[in-house]
Amino acid sequence: MDVFSSSEFVLRKDILNRLYTVINLPQDKLTVDYDLASDTIRKYVNKVNHEFFKIGLQELARVEAVTKIDEFNFYIRFGFKLFDSETVAKQFLNSLRNIGIIGLILILFKFLSMI
Repeated sequence: MDVFSSSEFVLRKDILNRLYTVINLPQDKLTVDYDLASDTIRKYVNKVNHEFFKIGLQELARVEAVTKIDEFNFYIRFGFKLFDSETVAKQFLNSLRNIGIIGLILILFKFLSMI
């Protein structure tokens, strides 16, 4: 499901509504050197930032993570500048875990009190 696209790039959204994409570097070389990868990523991010500027999002979006998937593919995640979505996601998941543990304890207590 494409959320934001142009002729040069496609961004999708994950479960936390962050925009992401995967860049595929040219495979014509046997090994991709760091300079080629960083230059390609920088150019790609500049294109995305230019599109964000055209629609008025340059003040809100930033690159949150660049992760190397394998030798030729890189994962780039964009998030909001106003808050750290990674921290919010971790807090949300911790809250769900705690609610689950409390629920399990209550169910066990109810079951044991019936015996």
